[in-house]
Amino acid sequence: MLVWLLWISVTFIFYGAIFVLPIIISKKTAQYTSAFWDNPFTMIIAPSLAEIPAAMICFYLIDNPRFGRKNLLLYSLTLAAIAYLLCFFTSEFI
Repeated sequence: MLVWLLWISVTFIFYGAIFVLPIIISKKTAQYTSAFWDNPFTMIIAPSLAEIPAAMICFYLIDNPRFGRKNLLLYSLTLAAIAYLLCFFTSEFI
């Protein structure tokens, strides 16, 4: 039951971050950028491409005996929670 709840929570947070992050970036950098963030294709693809290095690092660390699956999940979710809280409190959308 706990894994099911964790999976649902992470999925909703992930899709929320993927769709909201480009909006925040475009509003914060409107005076510095051109029409790069105005294209809906780049608004979805650019944040999604950031997952590639993260996936490669996770593939390596899962098999590392120092981390393992449970510890890597604990560390990554804790780091994600801290990052989301920092974004929430430093954002102008509060």
